[in-house]
Amino acid sequence: MESGGSKRARNFTDMERNLLFDLVMEQKHIIENKKTDATTIRHKNEAWAQITQKYNSNCQTGPQKIFMMIRLVKNSYKTGGGTFTPLSDELDYKIATMLKPQYQPLTNVFDSSATYFQGRLMLQKLEQNYTKYKKESNNEKENVPKAENVLQAENVHEVKQFVTQESGPSSAREMVVVPLSGCTLTPSAPQHNASETANIEHEIKEIELKLRQKDLELKDKQIQLKNIEMMHIKRLQEIDLEIKEELEIKSWEHNMKENSYKL
Repeated sequence: MESGGSKRARNFTDMERNLLFDLVMEQKHIIENKKTDATTIRHKNEAWAQITQKYNSNCQTGPQKIFMMIRLVKNSYKTGGGTFTPLSDELDYKIATMLKPQYQPLTNVFDSSATYFQGRLMLQKLEQNYTKYKKESNNEKENVPKAENVLQAENVHEVKQFVTQESGPSSAREMVVVPLSGCTLTPSAPQHNASETANIEHEIKEIELKLRQKDLELKDKQIQLKNIEMMHIKRLQEIDLEIKEELEIKSWEHNMKENSYKL
């Protein structure tokens, strides 16, 4: 006594897949037509009937049902999914550096990816300039003389004056040593102003760098949201395509049953 349950269909071999895909490519312009009117569906049913006939007549491993061929071809269009994994900052910068000569001449204000890569390179350049400026600023500070070192030199410098004293027919000259006071030698004002200017510029560079980093973090979030949105749109398109294909298969099976009843 035979079992009433359905029997599992046999899987396609590599040779059968190659044969089927070759036959499908001959009718590709009909099978992949996106129209859903009655004429297009009829042409698709006729194309699949021809493919089935040619396949079963040329395949040596046994016949296959038409809906199995349609399912195999439909599954071949599917791609892998999964969650989006963003690149690391280091790898992201390496890729942007390699692609810089290609995308930089073709910048577009509507291309979020190009703006993102440009921002990464600009941040790297800003960090390099900031590091270079910081070193130069430190060197300038070392070259500015300190006030303590200048004031310590007051006991070394001496001013020699000659006082003329008249005594008799000849004049004698006596040398008087006068030490300089502590307020005589002081650091010059321009040197002090240059040090303050360097500190202010240093703080401005730090603020600009922080603002640039915040801007890049915001762009990263925007790109992640855009990728999630694109993934949802792609999934909705795949679901819509699957529904249309299922409807086409059901319509073809219904037409085949009607034709068999007429015969």
